Amino acid sequence: MKTSKLFLSFAILSILFASCKPESETKTTVVDFEDVTLNSDSIWNGSDKSGILQNGTYYKSIFSGSIQ
Repeated sequence: MKTSKLFLSFAILSILFASCKPESETKTTVVDFEDVTLNSDSIWNGSDKSGILQNGTYYKSIFSGSIQ
C-alpha cells in the first residue's frame, strides 16, 4: 500500500513537471478579428453549407492575421 502511494505521488509530480513550460516558450497574441470580412449584417453559422462537414456539423476556418 505504501509503495502504491509513493508511485502515485511520483507519477503525479512527473506529469506536473513535464507539462510546465518555461516562460520564454509561451507566446501571447491578441486577435481582434478586425481583418475578417463578412457581408454587411451577416454571420457565418454553417447554414449555407460552405464549410467542411464533420460529424453532421459544418465547420469553416476563419483567419485573423496568423491565427486560424
